[in-house]
Amino acid sequence: MVVAGIIAVWALIAGLVNIAIGIFSRKLGTWPRIGYLVLGVAFLIAAAITFGNLGAAAASLGILLGIIVGISWIIEGVVALTLLGDATSKIWTILYAVLSIIAGIIVLFSPLWGAALLWLLLGVSMVILGVVQLVRAFRFGTK
Repeated sequence: MVVAGIIAVWALIAGLVNIAIGIFSRKLGTWPRIGYLVLGVAFLIAAAITFGNLGAAAASLGILLGIIVGISWIIEGVVALTLLGDATSKIWTILYAVLSIIAGIIVLFSPLWGAALLWLLLGVSMVILGVVQLVRAFRFGTK
């Protein structure tokens, strides 16, 4: 919900800036000014809707993130298969491609679950990296 709130604040500021450009810019023609005004109003509407229900906005962002990750994993797998002729290790390339395509399809079938799992993995990796950094910091200077 925090990310949705940050995006809503950004949309609010972007809307106000676009409206200001549309109203106060003297160098723009009529149609670009109208475009900035319309874009500004659209940003303000998006900000109001997001602020109106941060929970739904957060779920929508999670679903969008899951869909984007799923599609990108499928594309990565297909690209890996197209580069199979140039690969030095064909078995690892095929394994990577198949796993990437399967993972992408799984995430596409449940994008919100996939996004939640990605956030969990991100959090766990940040904790592990933080502990490693602490150990490194305390060992810094010792031989």
